Amino acid sequence: MEEELTSIRDNDTWEITTLPNGQKSIGLKWVFKTKRDPEGNIVKHKARLVAKGYVQRHRVDFNKVFAPVARLETVRLLIALAAEEGWDIHHMDVKSAFLNGDLVEEVYVSQPPGFVISGEEHKVLKLKKALYGLRQAPRAWNFKLDQSLSSLGFERSPTEHAVYKRVVGDSILLVGVYVDDLLITGSSGVEVNKFKAQMKELFCMSDLGLLTYYLGIEVSQTPQGECLSLSKQIDYLSTTYATMVEKAGSEHVQAHLAKSIFLIVIGSNDIFSYKSDGGAAPQQFIPSLISIL
Repeated sequence: MEEELTSIRDNDTWEITTLPNGQKSIGLKWVFKTKRDPEGNIVKHKARLVAKGYVQRHRVDFNKVFAPVARLETVRLLIALAAEEGWDIHHMDVKSAFLNGDLVEEVYVSQPPGFVISGEEHKVLKLKKALYGLRQAPRAWNFKLDQSLSSLGFERSPTEHAVYKRVVGDSILLVGVYVDDLLITGSSGVEVNKFKAQMKELFCMSDLGLLTYYLGIEVSQTPQGECLSLSKQIDYLSTTYATMVEKAGSEHVQAHLAKSIFLIVIGSNDIFSYKSDGGAAPQQFIPSLISIL
């Protein structure tokens, strides 16, 4: 919690003030998360200070909220292209990304639980930059990142706004963006390293090296090419729905449910059609199956 607050203060995210007449402050809460590696081992425990954005009012303390992210199909395409060309794929993460987004709206929040300033309990915090939980936080961060990449000579794809390209001489550099995760690949290792250094000057970054795990996909990079695996995802599905299968009743329904888990893993649309002669799972199970993905 202290580490999170230090990061926020260093980023000049807010200033303490008196709540103006006619304004309402948004509450804050602490959210605790455990981060795991591809093997399921605990990597770190993280505390995140989150705004209760569900109380925000449209056109009062937020307007537009949409922010593009790379689709899973785009991620697969970038990996396939890198495999075809023999390029390495690198992975970087922006630490506390949303805290970098500049706010244009006037937003006030309460002081963090457990860290209220003594003698100034009646005061609130006026946000200069976004906090996690705010409706406009993803958009504010995406706008900041888009401006930064443009300043570094990148051109955004007109058909996939989460993919950027930079051409220097005969070399090409591609960057795919999924919120605060960057997939980086290109024909020149020098340009890749140059870009990493540039990003570290602009933001607090984690350089995760060659891509090994992304959006539930395990990636193995070898001289022969890239290999994708969903073994951890399959294990998770099997564990999560073991009880559901047991409670499903007849062997007929169990068989349909098992097939649907397989269809979800391979990305098939057949899950949406239930057939009595051995099709996908009964309709009542479909929302639960899809929700975990």
